[in-house]
Amino acid sequence: MAELFFFFEATIISFLLTWAIIGFSRRRKLLDLPNDRSSHRIPKPRLGGVAIVAAFYVTVATLYAVGRDPFPAGRSAAGFLAGGGLLALMGIVDDIYHLDARLKLLLQVVAASLAVASGAVLGELRLPLIGVLELGWIAIPVTLLWIVAIINFYNFIDGLDGLAAGVGMIAAFFLVLIGTVSVSSPLAMVYLALAGSCLGFLRYNFPPARIFMGDTGSTFLGYSFAVLAVIGTGTGVPVFVTVLLLAAVIGDAALTLVKRIVARERIFIPHRTHYYQRLTSVGFSHKQITLLEYLVTVLLGVSALFIFRGETLFVTVFSGLCIIFFLWALLKIRSLERGGSLFPRWRTIAIALSDLIFIAGSYISSYYLRLNFQPRDAEVSVMLLSLPIVLLIRTLLFYRYGLYRGVWRYTTFDDVIRIVKAVSIGSLIMIVSFTLLFRFSAFPRSVFIIDWFILTVLIGGSRIATRWFHELPAHEELSGKRVAIGGTGHAAEVMLHTIKRAGGLVPVGYLDDRIEMTGKVIHGLEVIGPYGEIERLVERYKIDELYMASPYTNRIPAEIRERLSARGVAVRIVSDTSAIPGLQDLETSEYPCGGERLLVAGNGSVVSLAKDIFADASEIVSLSNEGPALETAGRCGGGVSMSCSSYLGLLGDREAVDSILARHRPSSVFAHFRFTSAALENGIEAYVRTVLVPLGVLASAVHMRGGTRLSVVCGNRGESSDFIDRAGRSIEKWLMTMFGDEPGRLSILRAGVERPAGWWSIVLMDLERQGGGLFRVIMHRENSLRYGRTGSIIERVGTDLPHAPEFLERMTDLLERRDERGIISVLEEAEAASTEEPYE
Repeated sequence: MAELFFFFEATIISFLLTWAIIGFSRRRKLLDLPNDRSSHRIPKPRLGGVAIVAAFYVTVATLYAVGRDPFPAGRSAAGFLAGGGLLALMGIVDDIYHLDARLKLLLQVVAASLAVASGAVLGELRLPLIGVLELGWIAIPVTLLWIVAIINFYNFIDGLDGLAAGVGMIAAFFLVLIGTVSVSSPLAMVYLALAGSCLGFLRYNFPPARIFMGDTGSTFLGYSFAVLAVIGTGTGVPVFVTVLLLAAVIGDAALTLVKRIVARERIFIPHRTHYYQRLTSVGFSHKQITLLEYLVTVLLGVSALFIFRGETLFVTVFSGLCIIFFLWALLKIRSLERGGSLFPRWRTIAIALSDLIFIAGSYISSYYLRLNFQPRDAEVSVMLLSLPIVLLIRTLLFYRYGLYRGVWRYTTFDDVIRIVKAVSIGSLIMIVSFTLLFRFSAFPRSVFIIDWFILTVLIGGSRIATRWFHELPAHEELSGKRVAIGGTGHAAEVMLHTIKRAGGLVPVGYLDDRIEMTGKVIHGLEVIGPYGEIERLVERYKIDELYMASPYTNRIPAEIRERLSARGVAVRIVSDTSAIPGLQDLETSEYPCGGERLLVAGNGSVVSLAKDIFADASEIVSLSNEGPALETAGRCGGGVSMSCSSYLGLLGDREAVDSILARHRPSSVFAHFRFTSAALENGIEAYVRTVLVPLGVLASAVHMRGGTRLSVVCGNRGESSDFIDRAGRSIEKWLMTMFGDEPGRLSILRAGVERPAGWWSIVLMDLERQGGGLFRVIMHRENSLRYGRTGSIIERVGTDLPHAPEFLERMTDLLERRDERGIISVLEEAEAASTEEPYE
């Protein structure tokens, strides 16, 4: 119990420091600005690693203060702590001022040298199935290489919310278990402090993250695992255990590094080709990828525990399965990037194979658990002899009960009942069969009870977990429109699920007129009050929108809805809950750009709803730096003739954009960027990086292709500073100057960003008919469009934007050099000279 005190000490210190650092970083504007390689869209603090390092060192100091030396030798402890402190200081400076990569590498070598000089030297390698390899005179170089490599490998995975901190916490916990249960290593207390430090920080770093650990945290964690692994060799925990626990980290980083070296790429240049980054490009959310990495680390931890039980057979089989799964995952990622699906044709075979693995794993595990992991040779022989019979009986019954025909992501309670029946009947048949065949010789009876329980959990849990995994939000934001839901019935449940999947919407509660329901929690969301108190609830919960199923429309009188509308609160009447993400209940029989090849770029609703807006297009190609924008944009939904492609992380890369334009030859290009500054003071820099630079690169590339039209949707209604709104006029000026020789190829539309697919179809058809020029929308109300309106719904804007070659030349030069500060200066000059009003 005393050990738990030190764990909670590290957790609480890390938690409180992380909370304080968030406020400090925002006040001092010490924020990580998003760029074309970032996985986040709004600036966030990146000094969270300070909390991890501080909590760890304070906890270790407490251990020494109470007379508990957590290290096996004081000399190695001094080197480890000194090297870690040096890396932490380097990380803080790098997170604020961005050090040169060569200088950071030098400091990493110095930190590793401090650990080596204090006695942390890897003299031998103990490998399963191989034995001991003496390193001899190369021990010191190998140790230095090991420490520096793990520092950088761990730093590589710190690109996704919660990934580095969560994997570090899980790995440290398993090292604690190994150190206390298997070999009684004194380092268990050090790993316990490391796990607590990660857990406290993870509260604010789990998706959607409010803070990043930065290089301060990632390099320190990598250094800690590397050096402690070397020190731990003297306590009976070989380095191979740490390699196994961090196999997902090391494997991703190593394979990516080798691939870049083979391709002759500059390895010190940042990129977005890690496998966890590639998963975001095929539609997985941050939370889904992070949880998958956690699961993999847990499974690796379980295999590490078995190593210390001396179960060579079990570990060999388990490792083989892990390798097969890993290779399959690599192939699947490549297939998904090319537009494939997880199980396009072999879904049933994949389900059957996974169930076979569960059956075998459950049966073998139940044997080892029952015999306390010390089975005799006779018992192992009987187990292996009976395993094919178990596989046959279970497989036939699973087929009989339809377990191979189900789709896991839609698992219901009825499916769970069928699973329990199939497993139970299978266990009874196995008992009868083995009684007749083997007379229960070397068969402990309790094995079948343990097997029944484990297999039920594995088969049922895998289905339920898959459904839960697919229902995770596709994209989560810390800031977004706060939404209340009218009603608490089935329709409200579906609305809540759809709102969570939509992204950009934050559900705050249900409305229900039954007084006894107020305060109740349904599907994780509280009932906040009755319809009659909606105005008070709007004020209290800062509600931006209210979604109501159509049968409940009369619950809020028209005059109250008008008052809410005047306050900026939209009341959405939903007749089809599938229409929530884009409010796609506007219907149209015509679509813009019918039969054409299109390219849509950015992260706005024109991109995410492209397949519905341009339903008659022959091909749609989507470019975006954000995975969520591509989740639906690249999926064909309407005509069978439409072909779709999606590309992630290409905006801002001129060569890549030119290549895609040359390959697909679109007749029209639509650009729509959504920018949210999240009320942070450095939104201007973020705007330049996430909107202006990608738009400039795209516009220049389209301009060089004769005949291709460019349509740009501009506007950041209520989400940006006055400067950015007014600077939009300068962007229009620059674009119109660029296309001054062919004005008919450029259309600029001033419009808001949150519009339904049907609305966009009507507006963009009108824009297509008008030809080139600068336009604004004169009809915003969706209901007016739905019930019909004759004439144009956009109008040409009279503009005095002069032909300004100097402005064009300066902006083009600055964009090519990616000089963000210079771009801001030019925009400030143009904005100061502008006399126009900001966007409507």
